[in-house]
Amino acid sequence: MKLLERGNRGLIALARTFKMMDLDNSGSLDMFEFNKAIQDFGLKVDPKDIKGVFNSFDANKDGVIHYEEFINMVKG
Repeated sequence: MKLLERGNRGLIALARTFKMMDLDNSGSLDMFEFNKAIQDFGLKVDPKDIKGVFNSFDANKDGVIHYEEFINMVKG
């Protein structure tokens, strides 16, 4: 996996990406921030599937995606 090959550089890049997505600097992503990031990055996700993707990232089901949840989902 590319992320693992990049080691700390890959994690630092993910941390920067997460920080850019976190518009209100809360340390977590709400649905608005997540949806905006998907659009900003040009990802092709059907609007009716966004909630399901969001819920996949939100491991503890508290309604926001914390950095740890984001990293765990991206690195698999």
